[in-house]
Amino acid sequence: MKKIIWWLCLILMIPVFFSNAVFFVQNSWAQADSAGDSELTEEDELEGFGDEKFEEGTNVFEEIEVKLPVPVSVESKGYSYGGFFREEWAYSFQEQDPNLNFVRKGPELSKVRSIVNAYLEQDLSENWKLKVSGNAFYDAYYSVKDRDLYPYETLRVLESEAEFRDTFIEGPLTDFLWLKIGRQIIAWGESEGPAITDIANPRDNREMGVVDIEDARIPVFATKFSFLKEGWEFNVVFIHEFRANKIGAKGSDYDPYISIRKNFDIETEKFPESHLSNTEFLYRLFKSFNGGDISVTYADVFEDDAYLDFDKRSFRLIPRYRRIQAHGVAGNYVVGSWLLKFEFARKNGLAFVRDDIAKQLQNKEDHPESWSEKNVTQGMIGFDYNGVTDLTTTFEIGGIRINDYEHNLSNDEIRASPSLILMYDAWNNTLHPKFFWVRLPNDNGDLFRFTVDYDYVDALQLSAGVIVYDASKKEDLLYSFRNNDQILASLKYSF
Repeated sequence: MKKIIWWLCLILMIPVFFSNAVFFVQNSWAQADSAGDSELTEEDELEGFGDEKFEEGTNVFEEIEVKLPVPVSVESKGYSYGGFFREEWAYSFQEQDPNLNFVRKGPELSKVRSIVNAYLEQDLSENWKLKVSGNAFYDAYYSVKDRDLYPYETLRVLESEAEFRDTFIEGPLTDFLWLKIGRQIIAWGESEGPAITDIANPRDNREMGVVDIEDARIPVFATKFSFLKEGWEFNVVFIHEFRANKIGAKGSDYDPYISIRKNFDIETEKFPESHLSNTEFLYRLFKSFNGGDISVTYADVFEDDAYLDFDKRSFRLIPRYRRIQAHGVAGNYVVGSWLLKFEFARKNGLAFVRDDIAKQLQNKEDHPESWSEKNVTQGMIGFDYNGVTDLTTTFEIGGIRINDYEHNLSNDEIRASPSLILMYDAWNNTLHPKFFWVRLPNDNGDLFRFTVDYDYVDALQLSAGVIVYDASKKEDLLYSFRNNDQILASLKYSF
């Protein structure tokens, strides 16, 4: 059934392609008819300028009055501001698995979220700039429901939030050295999906697949030095605060531990302290050349995903975070309408879940282990294609290999994951359908999302869509979330 939805999403894009093609043909005919009906003389083309008298030496463009649609006084004062207000709704139209401890049981309106985002940029001098931005939301869904059904952690994570986003000072220290300090996004690498060399910022995974990667990155407080010389760029980044991936809370539709809560209690996460000895650091050498660019990176950071450490005394699992090292390379190259891209990295010190913990407990081992430390090789190859007018096609296939593999791990030794993104602009760039598909590694389920954004006016955007989680085998990673399909809608006003 869900495969049918996948095809329907693709079919729904056909009228958009067709309508845009018809508009293009009609517009071409109209221009041809207009050219055939009248042939303008040089005097006709200059009509309208003959009424104005200008003295010799006068600057014509200073004499012509220009009416701008918006005032420009804001920028002339050295500051700018803006933001948006957005209302988001989601309707979950399937019943949850009664064998899993989800709070939501049947179909219902599952999100009524109000979001406010605002920023202010101030020029401190000719070259230095200050930016302050923040984001806050409140989800009225939890006010309508019986609040006693939800654990405190769920309400804390999903009902409301307010935080600083991009908040930093930046500017040049010398002609070739640039400084940026504060909360910031450090987006490296080429992949639209898995974080290979793009590991400076954690991600918001509280709603699996709903948020695009550019909106999912979480800013961190960091100091970034950029050395710029003759087309080369060398970045040194020190991250001063630890922030983990945001995940679904206990009982929510996207609780990542929902399938194991029946057998184990899971304690509150143990976060690394944000002090000097825990400072994370990253280096990147970047070179842009004619037709593409390439970068080499090294990072010594905390993994943004927690691993589960088993405590035999309390018989509980404790989410913890490990320090890992990664060195990688990424690049792209333009060939006609194709942007070919790649990204590879070797990561050391990752924690992988073991599937023999029950056997260890039966054997009464003194120190049962719920995880093993392994090194991995991770990569991605893909392309962006822009050969069709107003259409961008992005295809990637990523893979990961666990080195020194052991059969007591819950993950396969080699895992691959393809993904496809189709983005189209129609109706004079006011209608923006988008299709997204990803298959989890080793056929662990498929995620489909189809959305349409419509720019009603410049400041007002309407959106609608659907997201589908497809998993048929109980061992699939997406199987616990197979009934989380949603109809999505939103209204966004920018100011």
